[in-house]
Amino acid sequence: MWQPKIPAYTSTVPFTDNLGPVERSDFPNTYLIPTVLQVGNTDSAPVNLDGARNAHRTFSRAIADKGLGLPDLVNAVTAAADPTPMQQVRTRGQETGEPRNGMVITQHLDMRWKKEDPYKYLFGQWEIVGDPGLFCQKGESGALVLDAYTPTAVGLLHCTNQPPKSPSDAPVGKFGYLTGNTVQTVLRTSVVW
Repeated sequence: MWQPKIPAYTSTVPFTDNLGPVERSDFPNTYLIPTVLQVGNTDSAPVNLDGARNAHRTFSRAIADKGLGLPDLVNAVTAAADPTPMQQVRTRGQETGEPRNGMVITQHLDMRWKKEDPYKYLFGQWEIVGDPGLFCQKGESGALVLDAYTPTAVGLLHCTNQPPKSPSDAPVGKFGYLTGNTVQTVLRTSVVW
């Protein structure tokens, strides 16, 4: 895993950009016998940060806000809980930068993992609507979603809604889809540290 960006493979790789290896991953890869459908509950992977520690990078439990001098979104995640319908939530993704607010609407039994792959599905994804405005942008998958009023994690952002096909459709980012805290169980990890 690299940060702030993936290095070009034709040049010398800066050691300080190496965060560490992906420990394990989970995505829709379990076959529903005897069909060709593959299913799963998450699309995520924890990263071992030994590479970052060896490069003397600093760590923080805070989720930072945008811009120097602005307060952190939270100082530390202190708990994890499953989302509930009508719950007010917040996130801060890398594309939008500033915190965004939303409301959990419902849990979908299934949704296609990638629109170009009709045979892989995620189960149990939660739908969030931006309240007000947009909730997320393309490229923010994996962002931590928190309760709006406490430093409690409710899951990881999976994706945003698709581009509108008609003028009456919602703009990209109005809706977000969340993998609840099953991600911690499946990957044997915790966002509370």
